[in-house]
Amino acid sequence: MFAIYGIQGHVASAALEQVQALARTQATRAVLPDEGMQGQGSEPQAQSPQYGSHGAALALQAYAQQLPGWSRVEHLMQPCATVLEVQSDLASAWRLLAQHDCEAAPVLRQDRFVGLLQRKRCWPEQAPDVSAEAWAAHWAQPVRACMTSPLPVAHPETPLADAAALMQALRLPLLAVCDGSGVLLGELSVAALLGALTQPHRLSAWG
Repeated sequence: MFAIYGIQGHVASAALEQVQALARTQATRAVLPDEGMQGQGSEPQAQSPQYGSHGAALALQAYAQQLPGWSRVEHLMQPCATVLEVQSDLASAWRLLAQHDCEAAPVLRQDRFVGLLQRKRCWPEQAPDVSAEAWAAHWAQPVRACMTSPLPVAHPETPLADAAALMQALRLPLLAVCDGSGVLLGELSVAALLGALTQPHRLSAWG
């Protein structure tokens, strides 16, 4: 069972099969402006995102039955390289992602997970045609204008097989790991999953 978090907090809980079905039909919708948060100007509604790289998704699928003897997310989760605040401006978020060489980072609101910002989604879709004024306005937007939310999260005891299947279905470069109240504990990345495969002495069937 996966908990799903967004700007408004806990949205729902769903089994892996339900989340995969959602991914097949419409993926996960991008966040919409929150009337409960204060901001200036109108924010564009982001389009439905494309998750991660196709190659990473295929790699996860190919190794779906060959992960190491560690059986739960807590065995491979890592501290987050960086985290972003939901009201931070996009320019600051981009600099943090570049500084830490991160493809994506969890977005927090009052220490609780609300979404994921991918570096590739920081750029306007029609960048060559954007004027200087539009560029300035774009980078001044809050992170929530471009992040993906709501999203499922894993718990430390979540089976690795389920977490990997979810990441493959949604094409996520990383999966946030939270406690029962949505407080961020760490992350599970595609790199960590594939890196575990380089240790054959730990390989075994799924737990």
